[in-house]
Amino acid sequence: MEEKSRDRRQFQRLIFSVDNEIYSTIHIVGTRSEPIRALILNMSPGGVSFSITGRDRKIVKKGDKIILKEIQQRNKTIQPINVYAEIIWRFEDPTTEYIGIGAKFSDMTESHKLELNRFIQMWQKRGK
Repeated sequence: MEEKSRDRRQFQRLIFSVDNEIYSTIHIVGTRSEPIRALILNMSPGGVSFSITGRDRKIVKKGDKIILKEIQQRNKTIQPINVYAEIIWRFEDPTTEYIGIGAKFSDMTESHKLELNRFIQMWQKRGK
């Protein structure tokens, strides 16, 4: 079953550890909710998965459109991206305060693609 998932992947993923402290500020399109701070777990040119906690776990729903405003490391912006995405899955474990969320990038302009690829390339170079 895991092999089938890998076969479906179109892009290589960057995987971050909690120690990397890679975050993004997320806004839900069409709502007045406060910005949400999300811990990025992995990212590819096709999408992102992240974890959120606290009150925000009740706000984000499957099908929501969001904007990832920037990528931060340890509270410092390292790459503005301003890219749209759609929440395609949620994983909630009632025994923890965290939920996992997966989002697929959408409505990406060439500028968005360049900003995202710039971050991915920068991070890959750091890992070598």
